[in-house]
Amino acid sequence: MPHAEYYFGAVIDGIRAAAAEAGTRLTLGVSAYDLRVERRLVEGLVARGADGLMIAPTPDFDTGELSDETQEWLESIPLPIVLVERPVRPGGRASQFDGVCSAHGVGAANAVRHLVELGHTRIALVAVKGPNTPLVADGYRDAIAHCGVESVGEAYENLADLSALDAEVASLIERGATGLLILNDQLAMRLLGRLEAFGRRVPDRLSVVCYDDISAELAQPALTAVAPQKEQVGRRAFALLANRVARGSEAGGVQHVALVPELRVRDSTRVPA
Repeated sequence: MPHAEYYFGAVIDGIRAAAAEAGTRLTLGVSAYDLRVERRLVEGLVARGADGLMIAPTPDFDTGELSDETQEWLESIPLPIVLVERPVRPGGRASQFDGVCSAHGVGAANAVRHLVELGHTRIALVAVKGPNTPLVADGYRDAIAHCGVESVGEAYENLADLSALDAEVASLIERGATGLLILNDQLAMRLLGRLEAFGRRVPDRLSVVCYDDISAELAQPALTAVAPQKEQVGRRAFALLANRVARGSEAGGVQHVALVPELRVRDSTRVPA
């Protein structure tokens, strides 16, 4: 896994619970999104006799895609593999592997629809840059188009200059945004105080939906959030791998499972003033 905390911590909890129920020994490797570390970890697991591998390979953060080189490497691993939170396009070579992921595009679209149903017609996306960001952005854009409302704009966190995002968010508000979809919880909670400074108290003058729902309910106000089924992703990944290991060629056809996130409505969204 790329990390053992925040988002993937819950995925690992699901895997751990399923492994414990099955009496299976589980070993965790953390790559920190470093391709070289990722490969060394897998080599070590293979050498120590692992029976199967659940893996979230490091993708291109701009596209969310696994590179051709990474997909070729996955093909070379002599173990049954289940991809975790890494959808592969039909033409990709890694599409031959079982996989379980969250339908992030659907989750983002549901967030937009929630804002539209409340009466918001000018909406914006604010996001960190990460492997799921392109998927969330695609869902956001698709819902904007289908709902017939206006996207005021999109703003992305620049880790080299965090203050730059504040200026971009202020610009979105000046251009009339009344609803924001913010990826992720941490960014949304950081921006809450800044939004008030911009004259947009949440939810009185601005509605906010955040994405991930790790700690959204602890914010003030409690944040409406898109909640991927993280533990279920882990459980389903384990089940697919256990089946593949136990039954080999008799395990059946390749499965690509996409779990739709839940929208949890709290206190940060309301009818626009």
